[in-house]
Amino acid sequence: MRKSKISLVTLVALSLITHLQTSELDASPALSTASVSRGSAESISSTVQVLKPVPIDGYPKLKEKIEYPEIARIIGLEPLLVVQAYIDAEGQILNCQIVEGPKNLGFEETIFSAIRNTKWSPAAYDGVVAPSILEIRIQFEL
Repeated sequence: MRKSKISLVTLVALSLITHLQTSELDASPALSTASVSRGSAESISSTVQVLKPVPIDGYPKLKEKIEYPEIARIIGLEPLLVVQAYIDAEGQILNCQIVEGPKNLGFEETIFSAIRNTKWSPAAYDGVVAPSILEIRIQFEL
């Protein structure tokens, strides 16, 4: 029971942190730190190391795999899409969804295919790998 509570707390913490720290495809730092305060009258502060999931070959390689949908190209659409990816503790993509941007214009297929066909390093919270939710921002430009 205690182990499952710790895992759940770790998952929730990682999900919130990765949700708040959106990634850019061109320059996405893998390491970030967060200050965590432990409750007491003096409020002792410590730093927890949080590693976000990242593509093993980097974001530029991921970007190369994403093709511009022909219908969007024809109508001159240059959207910003925000994709939410659920990544397990082994770095496998469990699910993807577009949470911001146009749908049903071919963007889903190319983005989801690229994300699923990319090897990911899993998130880590204070040295322990854990499942996470990652938001990836993708700007399409003609």
